[in-house]
Amino acid sequence: MTAPVPRPPAFVREDGARLSPQIGQWLRERILSGHFAPHEKLKPEHLAEIFGASATPVREALMTLHGEGLVSLAPGRGFAVQQLTQQDIEDVLSAHAHFAAMLAERAARTLEDADIHRLREIQARIVSSGAAGDLLGLERLDDEFHRVINRAAGSARLKWLYSTTFRFVPNRLFDEIDGFAEAAIEDHVLVIKGLVNRNPEATAAAMRAHWLNVGTMLVRHMRAHGTLAD
Repeated sequence: MTAPVPRPPAFVREDGARLSPQIGQWLRERILSGHFAPHEKLKPEHLAEIFGASATPVREALMTLHGEGLVSLAPGRGFAVQQLTQQDIEDVLSAHAHFAAMLAERAARTLEDADIHRLREIQARIVSSGAAGDLLGLERLDDEFHRVINRAAGSARLKWLYSTTFRFVPNRLFDEIDGFAEAAIEDHVLVIKGLVNRNPEATAAAMRAHWLNVGTMLVRHMRAHGTLAD
């Protein structure tokens, strides 16, 4: 028996940003988290009502997801959720862990003492948010934690590769995927330790382990909700 899937959170439009990518990210995270069942039809006209938009940006978003292999498109049948395999998820998360580790390794050589102090402050607030059950605040702080590290690495190309694979991490769903919040609270400790010691290899290993840990949780979540093909 698969676990029940909670009702997906409402779509909140971000002012000043293109609508199609926002719709794509919302759909991507809901597909990965099991809000949409494998092979479920995705009709642009119906989805447009959720987003308070026309069907045009919805179709654009669905075409992007089709290119990513998350959505199928058949003539006369329209769009449908593509069933994924465990290998699909592990491949993407392994790639993401690799790029994150490379950024962390470089950051260990370039981070200023002020940056490390900032990371410690952020981590303290992450722990406090977790203890208070403020998962929305924890998500935002987690983003900031990784942003400080990635910015210090000084590689626009690596950051682009990181952000490309990061799209497949449903990081806005800390309240639904067991272990996501704990990973931000616990895994970051070893990352900070590596940075404090200016040890690039240890920092990279800790960051890689963090994201592989997240990948394991995501696979477990998807399997529990029956969204994996194997």
